[in-house]
Amino acid sequence: MPIHDLSYRHWDGPLRGAGSRWRVIAEAGIRLLLARRRFAAMLMLAWAPALVQAGILYFALTGVQGVDLPIGAQFFQISMAIQFLPLVLVMVWAGSGLIAGDLAAQALPLYFAKPITRLDYIAGKFGVIVFFLLLVYPAPPLALFLLAAGVAPDLTFLAQNWWVGFSILGYGVLVAVIGSLFILALSSMARSARIASVMFVGLVIFSDMLANLASLVTRSDLPLAFSAAKNMERLADAMFGLPSSVGIPWGLSLGVGVLVAVWSAWTLARRIRPVEIVS
Repeated sequence: MPIHDLSYRHWDGPLRGAGSRWRVIAEAGIRLLLARRRFAAMLMLAWAPALVQAGILYFALTGVQGVDLPIGAQFFQISMAIQFLPLVLVMVWAGSGLIAGDLAAQALPLYFAKPITRLDYIAGKFGVIVFFLLLVYPAPPLALFLLAAGVAPDLTFLAQNWWVGFSILGYGVLVAVIGSLFILALSSMARSARIASVMFVGLVIFSDMLANLASLVTRSDLPLAFSAAKNMERLADAMFGLPSSVGIPWGLSLGVGVLVAVWSAWTLARRIRPVEIVS
């Protein structure tokens, strides 16, 4: 019988530094979600409104008779508002089970049995959800802006709206980062993706209802700062330089967003503890 060598075999593949460990988790999570046909179909449908707006934008900028629509900051802000529903759907579908699924399957000990730190794990999961949120939220309006710059007959559009592209990117990244941290925090507080989804939708709807009710009772706009939707609207108006119907300072809305991000990061650090898992 042949004798097989069972001694230690040296690794002949490429060596990666410790800084790339989170990318392994992120890449695996992205591939897993893209392998789901329904999720991939939803991503494609998320770009459908942008395709319709692209046709409108093309006809408006090329001077087609009968199409008289000003293309400026308000047009792209409306485009981002239209992408809000795909943003929420992707956030719930892709983010609610990222950590809750690992908790339910008791998979965290397998992660931390390898040379993976708590920061690597959280950063990897964060990379998954923020990738998809950037793909469906700022990406379509940003593509529309680049299309507008390309089909415009002269440089007048860019001369008047060059800053709009930065507003789209900045606002989109801000919402994606805060939203990703928030949904991950809720996912870490549950052992079921459905429970995390209900918590997210309930908090968003309840905060808006409570804020509007408090605003009516107190006859003041300040309680609107408790509404996630109103804060997003106020920040969008500020970043696109448009008058806002939400009567709260944009700095207050930004402060609320920062507080949500800090609370989410603190919750993740508290819930994801390798020491507690091992014990």
